[in-house]
Amino acid sequence: MSSRLLLIAALLLNLASPLSLANESDCDLEQYLAENCIEPGEFNISVALGYGVKENPYRYEDDIDLYVLPDISFYYGNWFFDKDTFGYSVSNTASQSVNVTLSLSDDSAYFHDYHLANITPARSESVPDENKPSFGTALDDEYLPEHSEELPQTTYRLTDSFDIERKIAGHIGLEWNRYYQTWSYQLAVSQDITGVHQGHGLTLKLNKFWHWDELKVNTNLALKYKSEDWVNYYYGVDDNDTFDPNWHYEAEAGVNIVADLVLVYGLNDALSLLSTFRYEKLDDEISNSPLVDKNHLTQWFSGFIYHF
Repeated sequence: MSSRLLLIAALLLNLASPLSLANESDCDLEQYLAENCIEPGEFNISVALGYGVKENPYRYEDDIDLYVLPDISFYYGNWFFDKDTFGYSVSNTASQSVNVTLSLSDDSAYFHDYHLANITPARSESVPDENKPSFGTALDDEYLPEHSEELPQTTYRLTDSFDIERKIAGHIGLEWNRYYQTWSYQLAVSQDITGVHQGHGLTLKLNKFWHWDELKVNTNLALKYKSEDWVNYYYGVDDNDTFDPNWHYEAEAGVNIVADLVLVYGLNDALSLLSTFRYEKLDDEISNSPLVDKNHLTQWFSGFIYHF
């Protein structure tokens, strides 16, 4: 981890209150959407049934269809598992919390069907597209990278099958959450500990919660910084991806902007209507990659959610 990340981590620990050993779960705003906080030692299980789509930034990968989204959370003492994150609460009070976390890289979810970020979506089957060029044929303009005007007249596809592979990275992180009435904000740092991309990241997130009778609304606005090693591993192009050096691309560090909206309308104690929407503006270092054909991503889901 870089010296800057270590400095930030030290500052977070200094901001935290003394170590709390109370066996109480951290009832933050997002968990309140599930009606109740989790009692220590108990599971919180919800399942959403409906339909949605998670856009895939990669040019040759399908978007991800969402049908069934289970949400499992568990707290025991200072240990917790919440959605796709496992962690330990170093400090936990009514106004703030400091957690050490383990999670998977969200970028790798676009390559792996059973990534926790996808939960249990059904991915569209890849079928041959007769409009895509076959091996050894020249690419049409729509398949060329943005800097293609400098490329020779005949430019070939990236790999035999357009099957670009990226591994799942595991991250260790330190996050500080601060709560004030219906607002919360978060500062989090993370570092790859699996040797996949060896990069680090920093997230700043602001959260606002509204509650009108049966309707609950949760909003997030976040800035997500990813280091050069991180971005280049997932969006760069080198000899492992293509035999044509004209396609090589080396990405630098970037910052994505993410906005989330979650609407929950309670029908009874166990059943609610659920609608979610996410917008993510991709940094130019990502959107300029020959692998990517979008400058922003959207994800939405609508359906029913049942709280067990």
